Amino acid sequence: MITDGLLEMFATCDTGLEELLREELESLGAQQVQEGFRGVSFQGPRSIMWRANLCSRVANRILVRLRTFRVEDRPRLYGAIIKLPWETLLRYDQTIAIDSSVHEHPTLHSFQLVNQVVKDAICDRFRKHCGMRPSVDRSEPDIPIHIRLEGERAQLFVDTSGARLHRRGYRTEAGKAPLRETLASAMLLWSGYDGSQHLIDPFCGSGTILIEAALIARRIAPGLLRLRDGAGFAFQRWVDHPVDTFQRIEDELREHVLDDVPAKILGADIHPGVLARAQRNAERAWVRPCVQLASRDACATRPPHPTGLLVTNPPYGERLGEFEQLMDLMSEFATTLKHEYSGWTAHILMSDPRLLKQMGLKPSRKRVVHNGPIECRFATIQLYAGSRRT
Repeated sequence: MITDGLLEMFATCDTGLEELLREELESLGAQQVQEGFRGVSFQGPRSIMWRANLCSRVANRILVRLRTFRVEDRPRLYGAIIKLPWETLLRYDQTIAIDSSVHEHPTLHSFQLVNQVVKDAICDRFRKHCGMRPSVDRSEPDIPIHIRLEGERAQLFVDTSGARLHRRGYRTEAGKAPLRETLASAMLLWSGYDGSQHLIDPFCGSGTILIEAALIARRIAPGLLRLRDGAGFAFQRWVDHPVDTFQRIEDELREHVLDDVPAKILGADIHPGVLARAQRNAERAWVRPCVQLASRDACATRPPHPTGLLVTNPPYGERLGEFEQLMDLMSEFATTLKHEYSGWTAHILMSDPRLLKQMGLKPSRKRVVHNGPIECRFATIQLYAGSRRT
């Protein structure tokens, strides 16, 4: 069912990250790359699918399109699924989960119904061929399967990633409203960070931005962390997964890893407990020696060099009293940026546009992005000595 030729694939991502994802996939050698809504379609052999899972810093999942077909009603959906050779993809003793989306189908209105029909068809085929059937595991299936119905047009996918790709494996502890790893990487890529610039995060929290920066600077493919922990990817559980060929790709990526970072990566946080969490996360990500951490108020931080990048995600201040305090903090922080960070560029993710206005610093660019369900603004601010006109 999975050929050795070109595969048709779709990489999903959060809204606003499509351009970055397209650039990543093109750099990996993907073909026919095209941006879509919350994702990018592309083609390539299995090696490109492996590299997309291992190397992408902003993708959520890599899906392989198995079939595109017409579905008029429930019997035809069942018939289309049961005739596919599922035994070439998974074993009867493995687990599956079906996830579907349904849009404007004339008779199949419920995604629960579509999930049930697809699951029944797969299990019935296994009963017919070997007397046993796979089980369903909604939380951690061996082989996740997706189907999308848009009108009567159905697209059937197998999820090659398994767990979402932002789950690198290093962050087992996180605070309130944690910054997703994929968004942290997107912030760094938007800032132009490539490891050669000095970087500071004065609100580092559990260290996600710092760790993602160190992974970029050391050329560590984020998927290597999942292989180390044994979590791996769903495609490794396919019946015909070529272990030796995949091992050569993994070895190649490990050979490109640098021993150290070429420039400083600094982080500060006023809460010692949170800073200790960042230290443990950095250790699990293999980058603890590359990251310098200090227990310090953000307004007391100072740049280590005349030029560099400040990339940060200040607290969200979700409750009223917290938000009022945060407004005062951001005003004071803006004064620090004006007086101490001349020659630097600040890239700040804000949960509320009022915080950016409170700072009184005019951004050269703003993007609307989402950290999970929270709509945020990602602002780029050029910091000068004196006025912008001067």
